[in-house]
Amino acid sequence: MNLDEYKLSNPIDDGGSTLVSNCCGADFSDDTLSYCCGAEISDTGLCYRCKDHAEPSDDPICDECEDVCEEVDQNEYDERMRESREEMERDGKKDEE
Repeated sequence: MNLDEYKLSNPIDDGGSTLVSNCCGADFSDDTLSYCCGAEISDTGLCYRCKDHAEPSDDPICDECEDVCEEVDQNEYDERMRESREEMERDGKKDEE
């Protein structure tokens, strides 16, 4: 890959990166889940969990915790978790002193 191709490449489209939820780092769903609680919607428009009429969510839903989430790059999620872990370690050392 030459420099021009590198500058124009997109890691997500090139297969070098994946999108995950920002809360758990898990896969996400965004097409047939209800806005109210993230459960599936029946063909009649009823939420399977709430048994109430529901609209599909416009936002991605985390497959693990079933909360509304944002899509982030796996590398970005890993970096956030590393920074969070380092911060907790620093806070723990402060408490010991």
